[in-house]
Amino acid sequence: MENKQKIMKDYSLKNYEKFLLVLELYHSKIISKRNYIINYYNLRNIDDFSALYFALKFINEFIEQLNEESNFYYPVLSIDSGFYNYNMKIKEDVNEIISIHGFNMLSLEEIKVHLKEIIPELFILSNYL
Repeated sequence: MENKQKIMKDYSLKNYEKFLLVLELYHSKIISKRNYIINYYNLRNIDDFSALYFALKFINEFIEQLNEESNFYYPVLSIDSGFYNYNMKIKEDVNEIISIHGFNMLSLEEIKVHLKEIIPELFILSNYL
């Protein structure tokens, strides 16, 4: 109940974030632990010059500086890549299936937007999670 009250009184959280935090508490195994306290960090309210502030600053600068010449460009393209089957028609009645490797075909700007969107806004910390 202490955790739930703490979450409900935090006006910096959006309603769906409160719901997800309480749901996480309810369904996790920490509900059975005595005197458990969760801590969470809301990225909208991090302290200036804290470790989390510098980590977030680094990741955002890293994403902004990502370009085609970067060593990380190829691995980022590989995230949504995979093996695909291609039906190749050799003759009228002969088909051959070739497995090929395909890459993510999003533009670099779309990839940057996607990378920024997948950064979670809440980090939950607990000894039991």
